[in-house]
Amino acid sequence: MTLAAIRQFCIILSAAISVLGLFFAAFYKELRFSLYKTAGILAGYLLFILLLSGAASVFLPINPWSSAMLPSLLIPCHMALCVLLSRMRWTVIFYALFMFQNLTDSIILCSVLLQELLRSKGLFFPSLLPLLMLLLLFPCVCRIFFPYLCKAAEYTQMLSSWKALASIPLVFFVIFRCIIFDIASKLPSFYGPVFFRCLFWSLCVYLVHYVVLHALSNLAQNLALRERYKTTRLLADLQTAQMSQLQRALDQAAQARHNVRFQFVTVKGFLEQKKSQTALNYINAYLGSIHSSSRKCYCSNLSANSILDYYLGEAEENSIQVTAHVSLPRILPLPEIDFCTILGNLLSNALEACLRQEGGKPFITVNIRQAGTSMITLSVSNSYSHEIRRQNGLFISSKRDRPGIGTLSVRCLTDRYHGVLNYKYGDGLFTASLLLNPAMDPDTKIHPGCLPPD
Repeated sequence: MTLAAIRQFCIILSAAISVLGLFFAAFYKELRFSLYKTAGILAGYLLFILLLSGAASVFLPINPWSSAMLPSLLIPCHMALCVLLSRMRWTVIFYALFMFQNLTDSIILCSVLLQELLRSKGLFFPSLLPLLMLLLLFPCVCRIFFPYLCKAAEYTQMLSSWKALASIPLVFFVIFRCIIFDIASKLPSFYGPVFFRCLFWSLCVYLVHYVVLHALSNLAQNLALRERYKTTRLLADLQTAQMSQLQRALDQAAQARHNVRFQFVTVKGFLEQKKSQTALNYINAYLGSIHSSSRKCYCSNLSANSILDYYLGEAEENSIQVTAHVSLPRILPLPEIDFCTILGNLLSNALEACLRQEGGKPFITVNIRQAGTSMITLSVSNSYSHEIRRQNGLFISSKRDRPGIGTLSVRCLTDRYHGVLNYKYGDGLFTASLLLNPAMDPDTKIHPGCLPPD
């Protein structure tokens, strides 16, 4: 095999590894299979790429442009593999793969043109310059896009706008093919402006993808803030209602202290007249006029207790059987607003399912406890009778024909605190169970809102 064939072989293989490696590094939490099984399938696929690129290096013409064209022809195979192994929506997979391919194309294009420019000037150039630039620059360039892509896909993958966005890297993909054939016809009379034109195209690729992913990342952040705001507003409303109950209880206590002397005088009179039954009836009537607070105490943490009291109280008012075993300290090992967002979404979904239930006795069971100093286990089970729809690992909201933002919020917060989320459903029983372990992150600190007042 000639040096040019080896170079073409290495470029094809490294481009495939770069595109697939970055995709699975970004979405490793969305794998359909275990890590070992996924690694085995990827190894077999790379062996297929290895044999295919070897055959292409032997039987196809050896020139710089075939080295840039052949990796792109493998995109449909990459797409099929990622759909098979990942639970991400196909629109996100399409955009991510073509975006990584755009970046690969731009690096290979600039390296090939630089190589031809050096050749035309009679300067020395390494024969594996495209491969070296790909290996050195691709990780650095993608490090800029990687955080934005991950954040955008977490909260926004259910949005229909991904279908339109997926056309952006496809357009760049087609333009790149046109540039290749146009420049290939001018190679004998290669001139400098061609290089700068291709460099400008590469900069446009980076800029457009950066702007799109940055906008999606901001949108994802806004959706997360909306969930936090919803939880904060609910906690504020509950606190206001509890303050009103407390004020009524204080007013009743003050009135009772003021009237207690007169009550004792009345009871004393009944007893002196040996009217014990009348005195007992009077006491019962007096006690019945004092309304006690209906607020229940499920745990020591005030915010979590407010969420539990609100949703489980709503369930009991609608004749839903409630069972709760909760053991939480006053101070949680993670921000209260995040934990309440998780708890509120799960309880809200359970309550909605029970309210929609047709036939049978609806029920909700809640189990929460803290193990050790930081680990929290949470389980919410409920009955249901409606059809549960799921698409690409995401539950479809009953209010709209797309995945619910609340469910995605629970999933993202679970990942943030190094947790495990699991859903089981069947035979009329739905169970959402999760494990949170915020202490795994050394930078995680107790949120100031979780601290007790001085």
